[in-house]
Amino acid sequence: MKKIVLIMVMCAGVLFANAQLIKRDFLAGYSDGVDLEKGAYTGVDQATVPIMINQWNLSGKAGVNDQGGVTAITTTPLMYSDYIESGTDVAIAMAKLDASNSRTTIYSLAADNTYGAGTYYLAFMTNVTIASPTSIQEYVAFDGNFTGNAQRARIGVKKPDVDATSFGFGLSGDASAPATVSGSFTLGVTHLLVLKVVLTEDAANPGVGDGTGTAYLYVDPDLKAAEPATAFATAAISGTALKSIRGLVIRQRSTIEAEVGGFRFAKTWADALGQGGTAIPVISADKGEIVATEYYTVSGCKVSEPVSGIYIQKTVYKNGSIEAAKILK
Repeated sequence: MKKIVLIMVMCAGVLFANAQLIKRDFLAGYSDGVDLEKGAYTGVDQATVPIMINQWNLSGKAGVNDQGGVTAITTTPLMYSDYIESGTDVAIAMAKLDASNSRTTIYSLAADNTYGAGTYYLAFMTNVTIASPTSIQEYVAFDGNFTGNAQRARIGVKKPDVDATSFGFGLSGDASAPATVSGSFTLGVTHLLVLKVVLTEDAANPGVGDGTGTAYLYVDPDLKAAEPATAFATAAISGTALKSIRGLVIRQRSTIEAEVGGFRFAKTWADALGQGGTAIPVISADKGEIVATEYYTVSGCKVSEPVSGIYIQKTVYKNGSIEAAKILK
């Protein structure tokens, strides 16, 4: 009798798990055209300002160039071939602000040292349409303060000249913008970035970073390969600000227009890119007449029809057999 391989996927019906994936739902619940920020911090003192956790907030960072302009707006999903988050959720449209304006928005993750000493990865898609030809401007970073006042591992962009249609990426480990950029990437094209940080442990405080470490940036890596031996850019993390990761920052400016989305925060390279599967039971089943076909996102949510991205297709046969397969739309 002919057999097929059945991959059982469960999670309230379906579970597609990743052992070291910390978080991917940074934009869950948003729809096209919605303001990104759900709250605003009145200051940066973590001891007195309560955290507004697991949401995007206007930073409490003071200064003329830190809170000007309008909140970023969510927009249609970004697409990047074979990336597990391609076409899922929405993206963030970071508008080019008026001259002298800048806006710091932070996704607050923790008020403690949950994400302290150790290695962390952030994978995300980005499409840069405007970049400054005069100076490198950072627009994505980790933060050691949940109110957005301690940015480290900063990713920046710059064009080589006013008329250029290309730009480069740079990385900084301290409080300043990157000193240099590398590469020649076309404006208006979606790229996949992976930001890795290794936070050095404080010998006197196990599990807590001492503020130092190393940041690594990878651009358009092979999605099916292991972590490259050499990063696109590397920077030393200095100071005492990033003892733990307490937030993810985006920075709108008067010199940048970009979209970002498809964030995956993880402990391993494989899980940041969606390579890291778990032990999913595999059994055999007999094929028969198809009586129903259902579709689920890779996070386990049932949808009526797949639109774009990666889905699990569940096929039910008349004899009770079930077949599950991953499909790309």
